[in-house]
Amino acid sequence: MKTLILNKYSKIDFKTRKFKYLSIDETYKLIGNNLRNLRKLYGFTLKELSEISGINANYLGNIERAQRKPTLYTLNQLAYIFNINVNTFFSYTKEKIPEKEILMNKILAILKTKETKDIRKIFALIKKLYP
Repeated sequence: MKTLILNKYSKIDFKTRKFKYLSIDETYKLIGNNLRNLRKLYGFTLKELSEISGINANYLGNIERAQRKPTLYTLNQLAYIFNINVNTFFSYTKEKIPEKEILMNKILAILKTKETKDIRKIFALIKKLYP
């Protein structure tokens, strides 16, 4: 092992035995990888995530490849969709999320984009299915 990741912002390089902070490019790669992992974990295509979040699919793909630098506003929109904290995008930890929670969050992500009247209809359907 040549590098030990200490936390989301720093690492130790064993080759040089020096402590260093992540570069800006490394940080954007981390954000992109975490976005891709979350999107795949939730089973969204780029197009589906684009429709739900209102963020252009090409832009999302560029963020995932670290070719574009997302604003905090964009990260906040995505965090809202995934029902996570923004700081999750800056973390190296891969969370194991139970399938039930993933499905509930997917439903919630879709509902967040709907009008109140549509949510009432969906709620009425659920009540009929599960009295």
